[in-house]
Formats: sequence, C-alpha cells, structure tokens
Amino acid sequence: MPHYNLIDLLLTMMVFVVWPVSSFFVGRQFDRAPLDEAGLLRRYWKIIVKGILISSLILVSWYWFSRSYLALGLQIGVLGQLGLVLDVLLVALCAYILLFQEMSPDKLRLLRVSGEVRNCPPSESEN
Repeated sequence: MPHYNLIDLLLTMMVFVVWPVSSFFVGRQFDRAPLDEAGLLRRYWKIIVKGILISSLILVSWYWFSRSYLALGLQIGVLGQLGLVLDVLLVALCAYILLFQEMSPDKLRLLRVSGEVRNCPPSESEN
C-alpha cells in the first residue's frame, strides 16, 4: 500500500474540487462578458499556469518524499529523451509563431471568412 501524505491530499483536492469549481465560476463570468482578444488570451494563460503549477507540485512532492520517478514515467531511455526534446522544440516553435509573429489584417480577415478562425473576434485594426 503506497504511503500518502498531506501534499497528495492537497493535489487531489485542487484537481478534483477547487479547479472545477473555479472553472465553473470563471466560465460563467466569461459568458457574461463580451469575448475580446485580451480576455481570451488571459484565459489561455491561466490554463497554462494552472497546468505548470500542478505539474510542479507533483514533481516537488515526488522529490520531497524520495519517491521513484519511474512511477511518474520520468525514467526514460536516450531515444525517449530525444523525443521529449524534439517535442519541446516543436511546442516552442508553435508558441513563437502564434505569440510573436504578426498576421496582416487582410490575411486574418480572409481566414475568418473561410471559417478557419472561429473563436477570435475582429481586432481593432480590422474594423
């Protein structure tokens, strides 16, 4: 039988109670507010920060209590590590393209008309 501790209970409560309730109330708040690019971006960053926070808490808990990283699937071979590095580079490239490259208003308008971009409202430069 594995040994559970207070941090395990905290992580479980955060994942199964706190964040779903928080998500419910934040979702209702976003439903009432008009969708704009800044609000949508802020919502995405909150999701990213929550994911990084819970992953960090799990790793700290595993380290603090000297648990085997094999149970988390973190002891992988050289090819697995190479694959992980390639995945990180691919995600970094996609994030760079999405966050830092500017798209012309004409191209953005064309994408919206074609239906490929559905969740972004028109920006001020397009109006």
